[in-house]
Amino acid sequence: MGWPDEPSYHPLRSAGVFGFLGRVGDSFLAGLTAGSAYYFFTGFRNSPNGRLAGGARAVRAYAPRLAGSFAALWAVWGLVDTAILLARRNEEDIWNTIATTAATRGFTHARRGVRSAARAALVGGAFAAFDEGVFIVIDDSVLVSPAPKVKRPHVRTGIPPRKPVGEDPGGGNGWLASRSRGAQGEQACTGVRQEAREINSISG
Repeated sequence: MGWPDEPSYHPLRSAGVFGFLGRVGDSFLAGLTAGSAYYFFTGFRNSPNGRLAGGARAVRAYAPRLAGSFAALWAVWGLVDTAILLARRNEEDIWNTIATTAATRGFTHARRGVRSAARAALVGGAFAAFDEGVFIVIDDSVLVSPAPKVKRPHVRTGIPPRKPVGEDPGGGNGWLASRSRGAQGEQACTGVRQEAREINSISG
């Protein structure tokens, strides 16, 4: 009987080992940068003579130690987070962050005793819960509302309606239009009468 083709555990959410090592390296660089700036300033200020040399010595002595602490802390945090994620079958929510932070703080303070580890785990979990709650409130407050719908004007299409028979296309139905039509009728009648008179005078 051979091994199954698919593993019994769920695949990781990120790039696996390479993504984990990359994050540890980023934490090391962040700690090295912050430690170099801090210890150079303290060494420069506390050195009685040769302040630049004193700052450089402080950086060389203490900055790598702080960078290693940053990298180790992130490594423990990443391992605990991955273990909790696999145990919950890739179910991720705020409880993962709270439990991971509490466990990481407890592990890093375990050498100081059980009470110190428990106190550090409690403080870390409370801080993570407060942090997640603040982010949830901010996300709910800045939630973008959907844009209002713009009503488009209704455009009529098709053949325009015909005008009523007998209506003057150039005029209207007002008082001026009726006066102009009456004047045109009187002029036509006057012209007909003049033509009739001329015909009668010629024939007579």
